[in-house]
Amino acid sequence: MRTVLLAGAMLSASFASEATEVPTTEFGQLFARTCLQHFQAPQGLREQMQREGAQPLPEAQAEIYLAGKPGVAWSLGGSASNYVLSRGDGGACALFAQRAESTAEQQVFATQVGNAPAPWTATPLDYSKQAPPNAQTHAYAWKRPQEARTLLISLTTTDAEDGGIQALAVMEWAKQE
Repeated sequence: MRTVLLAGAMLSASFASEATEVPTTEFGQLFARTCLQHFQAPQGLREQMQREGAQPLPEAQAEIYLAGKPGVAWSLGGSASNYVLSRGDGGACALFAQRAESTAEQQVFATQVGNAPAPWTATPLDYSKQAPPNAQTHAYAWKRPQEARTLLISLTTTDAEDGGIQALAVMEWAKQE
């Protein structure tokens, strides 16, 4: 347990310092200071949302962003878009943006997660066939030495103006086969 907490602290510290060193977007900043920073410390995320005055969505609305699984989702306002942040009880963390510019988000994402902080290693994954029509998905697998699990981080974007979601970033442990 102490190893997990220490690893979470190291991961959080790495993301916090790296997130301020790269050009970013509002969506990229939110993903860095929520999912990336608090992935292994979900209570820290809940405390941050409470400090910022974010109210959890009603259960019926939250279910949409949690794919029907247990967890919590918050609506976050921003200057560039409306966002929803979800944290599933199973560990998945996701950020949804109603409006986003695909190219900019893809560049920020590649900078944020394409080079994992030590001791993690990042491997790009080909998720091109898993993207919905008119969308692009970019993904990385992060792994630590002697770690049995793999952390998957993905970004799906679209420029479609249909009033739905234009960006979705997800961070979760890969399912063990």
